[in-house]
Amino acid sequence: MTLKEIAAEIGVSPSTVSRVISGCHKNFTVKPELRKRILDRVAERDYKPNPMYQAMRKKTNRQVAIFLPNYLEIAFEAEINSGVDAVNNLLFERGYSCHYLVRPLEQRATYGLPQWKVAGAVAVDVRKSELIGELDESGLPYVVLNGVAGANGCVVQADDIGNMKCAMAYLYELGHRKIGYMNPYRDPKLIPISFAEQHYSVIRRTAAYFDFCLAQGLPVLESAKDCSVTVEKAVEEGIARGFTAYIAYSFGMYMELCHHLHLRNLRIPEDVSVVTFNNPPLARYSAPPATCVEIPTRAMGCEAGELLLKRLEQSGAGQGEVRMLPGKLVIRDSAAPVVSNRK
Repeated sequence: MTLKEIAAEIGVSPSTVSRVISGCHKNFTVKPELRKRILDRVAERDYKPNPMYQAMRKKTNRQVAIFLPNYLEIAFEAEINSGVDAVNNLLFERGYSCHYLVRPLEQRATYGLPQWKVAGAVAVDVRKSELIGELDESGLPYVVLNGVAGANGCVVQADDIGNMKCAMAYLYELGHRKIGYMNPYRDPKLIPISFAEQHYSVIRRTAAYFDFCLAQGLPVLESAKDCSVTVEKAVEEGIARGFTAYIAYSFGMYMELCHHLHLRNLRIPEDVSVVTFNNPPLARYSAPPATCVEIPTRAMGCEAGELLLKRLEQSGAGQGEVRMLPGKLVIRDSAAPVVSNRK
């Protein structure tokens, strides 16, 4: 049911119906009986105004665009969807509505701009600032959730250097001195991306792994230097060099890593210990239940929502601000002291 159809049923102009629905009183009057008829018919037909059309007509609006990359190689099962939900819920509670824009970045060079008027924007999983160049130059208040921003934006990230140090320190305290890191494999059939263009979590976790090994005098898993090695090949390298523990970039990689270790008759954690990033609900039911570095995606989403509201309500506030949230170690059964890892 459209506004025009409701107006035709009542016998008034569409503009009259529109003004009654929006509560307009400036230079406009209508008899109470007619106002009631219109509102009753609108309720009966369950008509709801199109917020995008309203935004185009008004000088100000309460629409927020949320840019989501259709690019699974960026998100890597980080469960950032819970962070996006948190942003949406917070903005909804403050009287804003959100519209999702999915950008197939394998075919498109940038996130682009919304095709209608919005008050602000949230861009998710931005791996390099050039991808949001148009957004950054538009003057539109925006926040990046779990990515990097341009000079005019602000951003909420996970403290991935601290998170990697936390995982490495835990295994080190268990006595492990040969710890491998499984970087995410990127299919070469996809558009080429240099290591420096990877998502910040890939770059920072890798750097923190090598820094920790260097500081403690530990050997490194050579395959962790880029994203061109499959989990299977990395496992083969680790076994050949006697590595006793591994850290997986994501829970999906944890499952794949466990699979390849089991195929080679290695038990977890009796023979090899494994820790993973991310803590999805299934992590507690895996075999064995996974020790995880949990990324606070929901808290990151709330933080991003608050930052955007600050930017919307205070001109220029928060510009260039970067907020990093630490993860937490959730200990289960996939890691054990190194003394029990020897047959």
